[in-house]
Amino acid sequence: MKSVLKLFNKSNQNYKLVQNLTIKQYRFKHIFRDGTTSNLFSFSEFQQALKTKYIGRCFIYRLETSSTMDIAKREAEENCPTGTLVLAENQTKGRGRKGRSWSSKGVGNDLYFSVIYHVKPENPLELLKLNLSVPVAVVLAIKEEGAKDVGIKWPNDIWYWPNPKENAQKICGMLVDTNQIGNSISACSGVGINVNQSIKFENIIDSHDSNLKNVAISVSDILQRKVNRELFLASICNKLEVLLSYSFEHIMSMYHEHDILYGKEITIYPLDTQNKPYPAKAKGISKYGNLLVELLDGTGIKELIAEEVSIRPQKQ
Repeated sequence: MKSVLKLFNKSNQNYKLVQNLTIKQYRFKHIFRDGTTSNLFSFSEFQQALKTKYIGRCFIYRLETSSTMDIAKREAEENCPTGTLVLAENQTKGRGRKGRSWSSKGVGNDLYFSVIYHVKPENPLELLKLNLSVPVAVVLAIKEEGAKDVGIKWPNDIWYWPNPKENAQKICGMLVDTNQIGNSISACSGVGINVNQSIKFENIIDSHDSNLKNVAISVSDILQRKVNRELFLASICNKLEVLLSYSFEHIMSMYHEHDILYGKEITIYPLDTQNKPYPAKAKGISKYGNLLVELLDGTGIKELIAEEVSIRPQKQ
């Protein structure tokens, strides 16, 4: 399968388009001011492990950018191929859901990327399937590395929760932005994964609750070893392309299988701060991808929209 690589220069004024690449194995190092080094992403190693037809076949790489989503949006507007992948070693303005900031300082260690899709307006279900398929692909790749007790925290974060009596810890966050472009809808899926940076006691990624300490963890923290980023990202792309070929019902079933909240008591934080947080029991997701919860006051089942609430697993 032929691939296309865009390599941006430092000033971001031009890019070099390379087609029909002759694959050679090079690995560049980033040298920090203190003299330490970090391995940069190897496109050739990634491509050798890639089994897809379209996801990741057009590859845009930056050492640093404000956000991969910014580049993805621009590329989508220029009608880039579906499956175009934008990867950056560092983001200066990485963001998560509801505009929250995302710590993106793991140069040579973590993965910050966006994937672009073009969907016809008459197939809105494809957008929902994409929103469910991305976290499933990521959690499958993490489990394939050997991590256990990992699952999806609605709507699409990946958490590590080995002990229900302790706080769950966040490995990965993602969001999907959509825009109408001509006769199609572009969907940019942004993903940030803590892969090799040891952040167990360093960063607080989600600042919704200032009392949350050590909420973040990396895959290497869990496995106690380094993870090959190139093979790991290729695994995610390979799995995602297969998942997107499945029926929506199949994807719903797989999402449910890896739902880390199902059956557990959670705390729901309304975005309107005038309303107090309240407890409920998670009961899976609806056919629209919304969270179903059983209210503990006995008033029944409620359907929650991601834009309206934030949730936390409770210690059991």
